[in-house]
Amino acid sequence: MEFQPGSGQNHLYYLEKSQKALDSSDHLAYITYPLLKEIKLLRKIFEDMGIALNNLIKATIVYEEKKSKITVYGEDRMNNLFFLKKLSLKYNITQNEVTKLAEFLDLFEQYKVANFDFIKHNNLVLLSPNLRSKTISFEQVKEYLNLIKITSIKIKKNLN
Repeated sequence: MEFQPGSGQNHLYYLEKSQKALDSSDHLAYITYPLLKEIKLLRKIFEDMGIALNNLIKATIVYEEKKSKITVYGEDRMNNLFFLKKLSLKYNITQNEVTKLAEFLDLFEQYKVANFDFIKHNNLVLLSPNLRSKTISFEQVKEYLNLIKITSIKIKKNLN
């Protein structure tokens, strides 16, 4: 769902949506997956992580828009780039973290437009429209999840 500038939603709405998705992905990754060993859960974890990060960025953008009249774009990708380039320093997000967040957002975009995804050797494999494949391991997913949780904490310190 693309972001609608001026939709009337405040930043707390997006923070709540972000937290729900983050809680879901965290529970699936650290409780459900180890218990069931069902690799198909990797898709759900990955989707929830993307939803969590996108809503976290939306919350930040809405907050900054009301506070300092920044320009908000209707497209998530543009808002994500704006956040990563302009707002991340304000929220004490390091350059290394920004690089990893950008990497995750690119993977999530690839996941959303992938013609086909499947599980192979306990990895999620994405097949893009140009037939290039990208493999994501469960360990990579957990690393991204931890990064998103850290980013959430840093942003919430400043937004509340």
